[in-house]
Amino acid sequence: MPQEKDRTKSYTHPWLLLVLCLLALVGVIFWYHLDLSSNGLSMLSGDSHGSETSTTTAVVQPSGMILMSMAGIGDQAAKLYEFDAGSQTLQVSPVQLFNPVESVDGRYLVGAYVISDSTQKPNGIYTFDLRTRATTLFAQSVGTQHPRTPQLSPDDSMVVFNEPTAVGSSPSFFTPSSWDIYLAEEDGAPQLIAHGIYPHWSPDSSSVLYLGDDGLHLYDVASSQDSLVYPVTGGHASTSLVFSLSKDGQEIALADPGEGELLVGGITSWQPFTIAITHIVSAYASWPVFSPDGTKLAYDTFDPVQATTTSQATDPELDVFDIQTGKIEQLFDLVPYTQSSFFATDWVTNL
Repeated sequence: MPQEKDRTKSYTHPWLLLVLCLLALVGVIFWYHLDLSSNGLSMLSGDSHGSETSTTTAVVQPSGMILMSMAGIGDQAAKLYEFDAGSQTLQVSPVQLFNPVESVDGRYLVGAYVISDSTQKPNGIYTFDLRTRATTLFAQSVGTQHPRTPQLSPDDSMVVFNEPTAVGSSPSFFTPSSWDIYLAEEDGAPQLIAHGIYPHWSPDSSSVLYLGDDGLHLYDVASSQDSLVYPVTGGHASTSLVFSLSKDGQEIALADPGEGELLVGGITSWQPFTIAITHIVSAYASWPVFSPDGTKLAYDTFDPVQATTTSQATDPELDVFDIQTGKIEQLFDLVPYTQSSFFATDWVTNL
């Protein structure tokens, strides 16, 4: 039987740390990779028992479309791509939204702005109706910069999103609290609800889970009460800790490329909030996204061994992890694309 990994060690090879920091610095500019290697997943406290997962390649037969924001080597700007997980073909998406994610009911894509017309449209959160193909402004942003990481509530009535904080003259983009989280109803004024990053809705639209400086927090919309529900050891988190939820809000994936771990588990309760980790995958992974049925997980990864000798992230690829079988398969070779400008946003049934 595979053994659980040592949860106390960290990777401190100087070249690898340099690579992760460089990727993070470039990624912040474009809001892509935030791969700074410090205070990652292995620092999470709480019930995190699991088994290290085999990386034996096996056919897991994925399907659906994985949405990826990417820039080719030498490209000036990124585009939104659709990767067909079944046929393993890639094409530029006609839906040019930034950071798009699918609504729980599958009716909308919600994005931070319209890439192809960003100079003509106001900053804000836009919805794309997958039936009528109409793009509509849901809520305007607060600052002058484009918003990021939008999430439409399961009842389609509210949206949460990130913007860089206005506090201080030079905020650290690697600190969760240097990002503001806003909540807005359709056509309503956004309200600041927290300082943190990567907001996600609970299944009943009553609360928002996000990463703060000291771990995962849960914000209750009705009472405005904010609680630390999953702390990190030492009380210091980093934006390198990227997490994602399944469509039904019952599964969670947490990735830290600096620690070389991808944690997958179930949210056993939202009130009180509890997580049971079932898999610990050895992978330098980032930007995990669940398949529509929650049985698989796609993520970006690279070869850390070569990175330590070349000071560059090498052999980047899109992998898929089958949660039921514990097997991993390479889906797509990302070598022709700039590693620091890759960002998987969602995995949808069809567009």
